[in-house]
Amino acid sequence: MPDLNRIFAELHQKLEAAPDRWKETEISCQFDLSGEGGGTYHLVLAGGRADVGPGAPDAPKVTLSMAADAFERMLGGQLNPTAAFMSGQLKIQGDMGMAMKLQGLLQ
Repeated sequence: MPDLNRIFAELHQKLEAAPDRWKETEISCQFDLSGEGGGTYHLVLAGGRADVGPGAPDAPKVTLSMAADAFERMLGGQLNPTAAFMSGQLKIQGDMGMAMKLQGLLQ
């Protein structure tokens, strides 16, 4: 069972460790992760700040929906995001351009 709190805490640490990669980026993303260990999480990059954690953001511009275990595999490099989208494992609602920016940050 994926430990999403740990995964999102590690993601936050990675973002904080390399702010030059994203400090000019504006993203408001909601993750709806289903299945065992799933839940709703957010990633908001705005004004040079990274807010990552449980719960939905106020006004997400893009929502990614997928199984929690597939999300863990995707972040771990075992599941290609494009392949996940094309096969229906990853559903994207909202700003597709923002989803593409997000892909670059999550790898």
